[in-house]
Amino acid sequence: MINDGSRRQLGRTVAARAFSQVRLVAVVGLCVLAAAYEPGPSSTVERPLALALLGLGAAVLVAGDRVSVRRLRRPGHRVRSALLGVAVDAVVVVGVVWVAGPPPRSLAVVLVLLPLLEAAVLAGLSGLAVTWVGCTTALVVAQFLTPGSLDVAALQALVVTLPLLLLGALPLGLLGEHLVAEVVRSRAAGADADDRSELLASVVAAGADLVRPDVHDVLTGLVTAAMRVGARSAWVVSADGRVVAGDGDARRRPDDVRWQLHGEGDDLHTLRVTVPEGRRDDRVVEALELLVAQSRVTLEYATLVTDLRRLSAAMHQQAEHDPLTGLLNRRGLIDLAAGMPRPVGMLFCDLDGFKAVNDLHGHAAGDLLLQRIAARLEASRPEGSALARFGGDEFVLLLPSADPLELATVARQVELVVGRPVLLPGGTARVGISIGTATSTAGEDLEAVLRASDEAMYEVKRGRRAQRSGAAGAVATR
Repeated sequence: MINDGSRRQLGRTVAARAFSQVRLVAVVGLCVLAAAYEPGPSSTVERPLALALLGLGAAVLVAGDRVSVRRLRRPGHRVRSALLGVAVDAVVVVGVVWVAGPPPRSLAVVLVLLPLLEAAVLAGLSGLAVTWVGCTTALVVAQFLTPGSLDVAALQALVVTLPLLLLGALPLGLLGEHLVAEVVRSRAAGADADDRSELLASVVAAGADLVRPDVHDVLTGLVTAAMRVGARSAWVVSADGRVVAGDGDARRRPDDVRWQLHGEGDDLHTLRVTVPEGRRDDRVVEALELLVAQSRVTLEYATLVTDLRRLSAAMHQQAEHDPLTGLLNRRGLIDLAAGMPRPVGMLFCDLDGFKAVNDLHGHAAGDLLLQRIAARLEASRPEGSALARFGGDEFVLLLPSADPLELATVARQVELVVGRPVLLPGGTARVGISIGTATSTAGEDLEAVLRASDEAMYEVKRGRRAQRSGAAGAVATR
């Protein structure tokens, strides 16, 4: 990005290059003047001395121009080099006018005006006035120190004719200023375009870190992206003052640049960035502005994805789990059994005496009894098995790779667990349980095993009813 100082520096560089070419024209003119020089009646300078002095002036112009051009390539030396060139040109012009008299008019316009035009461009009207006064003063002093050595016509050319020439050259100077300004603006526009392209490329490259479906990942990616575009440090602070991404502290510092970000729900996060010294208004901050705008959109997307995931998980929970006990339901058990190794064993359990508990203690107590029985069965089931409630007072226990002997052992444990008294708000209740077992055969699906175990459970119930055993479904009240 080109600031005002850089534009002035660039303008002076363009002007100095133009004056370099004018110096070369002046050197050629001096060579022509030397070749055609003949001492006049009033001249005290012989031809050999005049040739030597004019050659020396041309050499000084060339040497000063080369030194000035080389120093222009070094940052920080442009203005000093240009002013040095003006001084050298002024000395050469004063020396030529003093020794050889006023040059021909065609050369005078180029040679005499050279340092004055340089001073006008580099230092304005004040520089022009100082240079002109200095040249005139030098010639006047020389006239007083060495009377008769300076042609009166030379002094008149500088003191009288020169202002008129300057007035005629002002339009040309204004045109030159305009051309220099246009060049400066063109280069500044090109530099700004390059900066914008670099800014866009860095934002696009860093923006890949923001495409995340999780809010925390987006915040972490924003910190990473901020560091990639030139931030010295970056971190994200939550509304309660916690640093949730990046390395930093929650305390505010005067050199921090801050942007507010919205997270999940009404959560408000703040991105804090420390940028390099002196670059707060340059492309680093512009890149951060673009990244923050992109991250706000991505945060909205991540929040939506998070909400959809939660909704999907809740719907999955409701679709495959029993709302009263939290156990799997029929659908959930069938889906889970699809991944179990075969053969599978199944215990189909039905509580005995549950209706009496509902009639005596109420349905709320009955629901509580189901929850506590479910908790006992869940805590005591074998590792790797699955427990489900099929509705009412029916529970199903599924065991992978189980044989009939193992099923019988587990069934006895279930009877003992369920047969213990259950403490309810209205008293103590005791229920029994009828269990039917079945084992899948090769190629048999789970529905067939369910039907077989269900039929076996009803056979147990019918047998108990025939025996009228008091153990099953007994209810005791304190």
